[in-house]
Amino acid sequence: MLQTGARGGAMADLTQQDQTSDVAADPPRTQLQISDNVFAVLAQRASERSPAELWTTAIVGSVNAVFVLTQHPQLHWLGAGCAAAAAYGIWGLANRAIVTQSTQISRLKLDLLRGLRGMMIPIGVVSAIAAMGSLMAVALGGWIL
Repeated sequence: MLQTGARGGAMADLTQQDQTSDVAADPPRTQLQISDNVFAVLAQRASERSPAELWTTAIVGSVNAVFVLTQHPQLHWLGAGCAAAAAYGIWGLANRAIVTQSTQISRLKLDLLRGLRGMMIPIGVVSAIAAMGSLMAVALGGWIL
């Protein structure tokens, strides 16, 4: 609502409702925003995916990585990217099983799942670095690597 001030100009008389509707409120800070690293973001995204999406990522990524690396070795950068995606899917599946079924499965299975989840982190990181480095080497005509 606008009112005319003593000098004859218009001045805004904002009520609390006007202020909240005009100004975007800051979203509440979540754990993801506080620890803002790539691993926290990927873990959050994996927990938001359905098991079918994670299975698809793991299977398709694995099959594509094997196919590309064996049939088209000149596209090794693409195969490394597929391997990184497969590691993400496998990590997400293992983490989901640990979180949701930790009280229902045996100690041995729980340890195996934790080991599998732990192995996927370096595999995914090395694959992603290899994909980026190889892509840069191909893009720059062999200047790198």
